Amino acid sequence: MSHTIIASRAIRIPRKDIDTDIIIPAKYLKGTDKKGLKEGCFAELKKDPRFPMNRKEFADAHILIAGANFGCGSSREHAPWALRQSGIMAVISSEFADIFRGNAEKNKILPVQLTEEEMRELFATDELCTVHIDIEAQTVEVEGKTYHFPLSSFCKRRFTHNMSDIEYLSEHMKEISTFAKKQKC
Repeated sequence: MSHTIIASRAIRIPRKDIDTDIIIPAKYLKGTDKKGLKEGCFAELKKDPRFPMNRKEFADAHILIAGANFGCGSSREHAPWALRQSGIMAVISSEFADIFRGNAEKNKILPVQLTEEEMRELFATDELCTVHIDIEAQTVEVEGKTYHFPLSSFCKRRFTHNMSDIEYLSEHMKEISTFAKKQKC
């Protein structure tokens, strides 16, 4: 998969207010590292055998489609860590909690924000169809329909060049040094 295209079937959770405790319950937060969080990702929802993450058709799903206000609740960074360990590379929703959005971006999970109407259309598509996200074009395509989403130039660069914050800052060391010299305190 290129750094600009994410394509797979999508796990759909048509429920709003999916908070970080639903994404990764507190009982799985025993460490400060990223190990072993996959098993706790959506642990309560996985108790239902029909939940998409339990189904073989979605074993290679990299996209999550969710209701509004995704990632609300506590600011735990464990939530995007658990999603990433579960193979999720993008979450599509009509609204994201601000802290979750930042944590997701830093952990290479693309937050794709569409309108409520567009989300209703997405939820109405065949659950087994492939969803294509083109980061460069800032589009989501499913069943012949294309949706456009906003993305900051910083976020776009981070994803299209597979960059961490440190790598991004390293590109600007000359400007940072010049600024620092002018700020002599």
